[in-house]
Amino acid sequence: MSATEDDRRVDPAAYQERLDRISELFASMIEVAGDVSTRRCPYRDRLDRCTAAFGCRNQRFPGGKLGSKLCGGDEAIDYRGAWEET
Repeated sequence: MSATEDDRRVDPAAYQERLDRISELFASMIEVAGDVSTRRCPYRDRLDRCTAAFGCRNQRFPGGKLGSKLCGGDEAIDYRGAWEET
């Protein structure tokens, strides 16, 4: 069974509706990411591990200095100053 040309046409209204929905989803994600970036260290991963390749006063070594690093930050610091000009 082959698709006819009419079957392959894109309905402009339906297409725009989908684009609007995607835009709403991304806008929401951007808002949350912007908020989180004001208080979460950019080197802290989702499992609270520290991924920084340098020393930090918030690094914790539960298994000793040779073990993996955990982020011990309290998320009360606004990190934007590190990369934004005032």
